[in-house]
Amino acid sequence: MELETEAKKVESTTGERVKTSLDMHHLIQKFDPKVGDITLYLTPFERQMKRAKVPVEMWISNLIGLLSYDMSQLIAREPEEVTEDYDQIKQFLLKRYKLLAEIFRQMFTKHSINADETGKI
Repeated sequence: MELETEAKKVESTTGERVKTSLDMHHLIQKFDPKVGDITLYLTPFERQMKRAKVPVEMWISNLIGLLSYDMSQLIAREPEEVTEDYDQIKQFLLKRYKLLAEIFRQMFTKHSINADETGKI
């Protein structure tokens, strides 16, 4: 009797988590690192997770499904202890993509127009 009750609880919890995970994909756009800022992306992501009452342990699973393939691969290369901690993954992504944004900014500011170019697109 107790085992049946526990099994139903687990089934109910699992079903809710799967449903919540699927709903998140409808509430939040996928992140595109070519045009988006990871800092600005993670803030609404976290807000939606809190509003939907998704357990923090499930945030990484939801986030990975919303990231590009390349970003997901970077996370997959991290040690398992890191991939289970949302705050560590967040810091990893912020550090990694802030660095890329800075490189692009420097390239943009150092770019000069050649004499044969008009400067128009």
